[in-house]
Amino acid sequence: MSIAYLPVPGGEANAERDDRLLTEAFLNASRTSVSPIVGVNERLLLSNEHAARSLAPQHHQTVWNSVCGQMREVSCRPIILSLAGQPSTSARSTPVIDGGRVVGAVLTLDPAPQRPLQVVEATPSAEVFPGDSEAATSVRQEYGELLFAESHVLITGEAGTGKSHMARTLLGAGSRVATVDARHSSEDRWLADLRAILEASTGIVLQHLDELHPPVGLPLLNVLESVSSKRVIATARAPIAACHLLDGMFPGRLHLPPLREHVEDIPAIAAELLRVGHGIRNAYRLSADARRTLWAHDWPGNIAELRTVLDQATDLSPSRIIEPYSIRIPRDAGHGDGMRVARFKQDERQRLIDALEKTHHNKLATAEMLGIARSTLYLKLREFGIKSSASA
Repeated sequence: MSIAYLPVPGGEANAERDDRLLTEAFLNASRTSVSPIVGVNERLLLSNEHAARSLAPQHHQTVWNSVCGQMREVSCRPIILSLAGQPSTSARSTPVIDGGRVVGAVLTLDPAPQRPLQVVEATPSAEVFPGDSEAATSVRQEYGELLFAESHVLITGEAGTGKSHMARTLLGAGSRVATVDARHSSEDRWLADLRAILEASTGIVLQHLDELHPPVGLPLLNVLESVSSKRVIATARAPIAACHLLDGMFPGRLHLPPLREHVEDIPAIAAELLRVGHGIRNAYRLSADARRTLWAHDWPGNIAELRTVLDQATDLSPSRIIEPYSIRIPRDAGHGDGMRVARFKQDERQRLIDALEKTHHNKLATAEMLGIARSTLYLKLREFGIKSSASA
């Protein structure tokens, strides 16, 4: 919560009570909404973290004048706020009344800007889902529609398509976001831990919802309904089977296609992965022959497999231009998908071992290096039979 205290004009006797009533109304509204919420009177400007991104103390008088103007008009129309340096936005005003006196107002701001161009600018094409294919364009369009929504979202797609990354992006980089793995839902304290995490976070990424322990489906529904102000982005490889009631909890839907369905985007995706891994100034580039080599593969491990291949290529490449001889991917198509998946699993296991060695077996540092949750790291260590007894 952000608070701007301003001097009390004339030292009014009711000022302290008025401010307390406004603050209570503001806090009550903030607890039940994930929208930008503002509390305002002639002395005080309050905002939750969503509104604080676009409000500053110098906006106080403009906001208060807009509220007073609406009250003089006795109008139910939304207020249009035009703040310096910000796109115009609409707000619904609820007056705070004490004994017939209006002591302030609580505003619920529209999270979507009023100027359509602002919505387009808020959807970064190169970082969210790189590429110019029809599939990539469709994903970015759906992402833009979900970005400012308040609803829970279910992201589906094959393993390695980037579901968890997309979920964290939707929740916002500046938010207090936690990651919870539904594959642990058979454990006794999982639901209690989930509730505690939800209360301490602005939102959560609920991974592997399709692997939820079936008896937990209905209790999970109750937990999500009890904290409806917190946004949940779930990920799944397949439709939800554990509890059909959960299906209605996620009105927002986003499907990420497998990489083999938009191979024309590989150069753009590879460029973004290399930029993130090495920075703009030190980024590697693919030669034309290297791009053709990548196009020839069907990528059963999707973007995660491509990341592994590129990480190996940068280690093997003698220059910043990656050539085909530095790219190690299965080439025996006659051996079928089983051979390719096995090779990908072998590469993933080696990547885990290399990361553990680089971090001296520190699990938290290893998870951060790999870009996965620590709980996911432990699952992978068990899956591949990797023993590590150093610090967690």
